[in-house]
Amino acid sequence: MIEVEERATQSQPGIPVFLAAFALLLLGHVAIVAIGTSPLLEGGVHGPDSYMRLVRVRQLYETGAWYDISIHRSNAPYGEELHWTRPADLVFLAGTWLLSPVLGFERALHWWSVFVSPLLHVATTLALVWAVAPFMDRERRFFLVLTFTFQVGIWTQAMAARTDHHMLILLAFAVALGFTFRVLQSDGRTRDAVLAGAAVGFGLWLSVEFLVVLAAILGTLVVGWLRKGGDQARRNLWHAIGLSAIVALALVLERPAAEFFSEEYDRISFAHLFMGLLVTGFWASICALDRRPLAARIPGGRMTLAVIGALVAAGVMLAIFPKFFAGPEVDYDPRLRPIFLDLIAETRDLVPDSWNDLRWFLLFLGSAVFAVPYLVIRFLSGGWRKAELAWVLIGLALLLYLPLALAMLRFSPYAEVLMAIVLADLLAWMIARVRNARLSSRIAVYGLAIPIMVLGPLVGGSALQQNAAAGAQTSCDPSLLAAELTRPDGLGRTPLTVLAKFTYGPEILYRTAHAVIGTPYPRNARGQIDAHRIYSATEPGDAWRLVEERGIDIIVVCRASEIYLGLTGEPDMLEMRLRRGQAPDWLGPVDLSEEATAEYRIYRVIGFGG
Repeated sequence: MIEVEERATQSQPGIPVFLAAFALLLLGHVAIVAIGTSPLLEGGVHGPDSYMRLVRVRQLYETGAWYDISIHRSNAPYGEELHWTRPADLVFLAGTWLLSPVLGFERALHWWSVFVSPLLHVATTLALVWAVAPFMDRERRFFLVLTFTFQVGIWTQAMAARTDHHMLILLAFAVALGFTFRVLQSDGRTRDAVLAGAAVGFGLWLSVEFLVVLAAILGTLVVGWLRKGGDQARRNLWHAIGLSAIVALALVLERPAAEFFSEEYDRISFAHLFMGLLVTGFWASICALDRRPLAARIPGGRMTLAVIGALVAAGVMLAIFPKFFAGPEVDYDPRLRPIFLDLIAETRDLVPDSWNDLRWFLLFLGSAVFAVPYLVIRFLSGGWRKAELAWVLIGLALLLYLPLALAMLRFSPYAEVLMAIVLADLLAWMIARVRNARLSSRIAVYGLAIPIMVLGPLVGGSALQQNAAAGAQTSCDPSLLAAELTRPDGLGRTPLTVLAKFTYGPEILYRTAHAVIGTPYPRNARGQIDAHRIYSATEPGDAWRLVEERGIDIIVVCRASEIYLGLTGEPDMLEMRLRRGQAPDWLGPVDLSEEATAEYRIYRVIGFGG
């Protein structure tokens, strides 16, 4: 059995060791910037989401239309509404505003977008060190910096020029955990409870994915009340009040008054406020019943009330918002699943069902091989008596996030945050066990076990990834396409409507004045489906009807091995014909530069002739 190690270890790292750990973190970001210097100097960022975020921030700056969530040049000619919310826009706009007097708006927007995610990465690391302070000594917090630094999934979100809200969400995740850990202490303060609820509410405002950690937190708060009763119910009430207050504020700031009661599930809406009010009502009732004997004062009574309360709340939510428990994708067009939702990288599963895919599991969830067994054994041994509820929250959250991450890569960073905490405790426990042991034992731990636990998933996954790289598909460079579309003596003379692979859409919107049809977002179902129908059409007349309806001026195909998502590559499809240069008579080829010709074919719509 694992023995309890509650007291701080005798030898604890000081400020220089923490500085060394943070230097390692910053060095990684500097290396990434250096490797990607060329595209960054050319005004580029990483990925379509980054470009779309810049389009959205620029549009907000130019129009000041706070409540307008449409991207007007997307899904032409109808426009596209995004499910994103405003807090991340404010972060990007605030930094841009500070740099604008020196750089001008456009350069400030670009360079702030390059460095904001690394800065949030450092802030999240600091927040995690603060978050675990109630139950981790200084040595464990140092190891947390180390284990957190080598989580690959987090780096994919934190890399320079990744202009997205994911690191802001992880920062809110760390802060919410930190305040909740404090609420779970026997002397937890009301202020911490309000701030914990507010942090969760802010996370929900950023992304409804925060419902997962909210479920883990609410479950742990119930466990704490079942064990302690009394004052814990009052703190839980204040937690629910903080949650509901921030969600209500979010609705006021996100929606005009006429849309306050709108029902949406991929973006914060009245359904989420109603859920918060139900939780508030439950804890208010518990606080009232706590004064009565045989009700909330005894464990059996508390368990009965908890079960009744959960059933009533779930029943009310199901009756009023029947789609709430179906998840944020409940209203998405089901036709998107085979042509988009099941095919993008962030929705791929991490189940290692083949040797080739084992690399993905190791890179994103490899730490689970060490963290999960240790967590289970430590619970069974009763090894966290003084901070048991904090570890209950970590264990319950991992119980939710690990299956989700195995099913969908996008949830892996949340699991990695939790596993980094577990690994930090494991490393400190191992070192404490061998501190006074024989030299061979210390060498085995310091020279073998710790490097394997910290670096093993990264090294193993990277090695397998290099072995698989030879079979990877090639792709076209969207910046080359944008350069062709902005040539003043060619396609850049007047705004056009462009049909291209939907992952190119955001960069075209950012770098050009043109409109696009498809973008990689589920609310743009019409654009994606119409683009798919045009590219897959085997009869020129079928494609022409949609081209005419959409007012498309330009059709782009990539000559590399990749094809439009969801297409089978059958030779009679329009995309395959265009790649071979066999265009119908209503399309004419556009002359391109030598560099662009090697990757693209671009056709101008000239009218249907038969």
